[in-house]
Amino acid sequence: MQPKLRTTVAFIAGRIITGLDKLSIYDHFQSKSVSFEATLSPKYVKVFNDDRGCYTAGPGEENVFDLYDFGHGHCIELEINGNKFKGYDELAPCHFNGEVNGDEISFYDDGEAKTFQFSFKEP
Repeated sequence: MQPKLRTTVAFIAGRIITGLDKLSIYDHFQSKSVSFEATLSPKYVKVFNDDRGCYTAGPGEENVFDLYDFGHGHCIELEINGNKFKGYDELAPCHFNGEVNGDEISFYDDGEAKTFQFSFKEP
């Protein structure tokens, strides 16, 4: 998964799971904070990543979201279960999964075979 898209998915999963009303996330891999404009509910997600300059949006039902990434023109499936999430990125193509604990998000990208860390607080 592309790094900036991974940040977007981590932000969406983190916001849905925590319920925190945050507008940025710290990406430890890129060593920077990324800002978003966001509308999130159990039935719809719409976020604008200021770093990418594009929207990722889509409907949700029973904690499964069918997201469309307007930057690359492809679909991403995201499923939330408690404090865990998983999904599939059609662009890469690859699966991903992760876990949210407090302000911290751990994101395993199957395409990179690596875990990435994100936080709603800057270090």
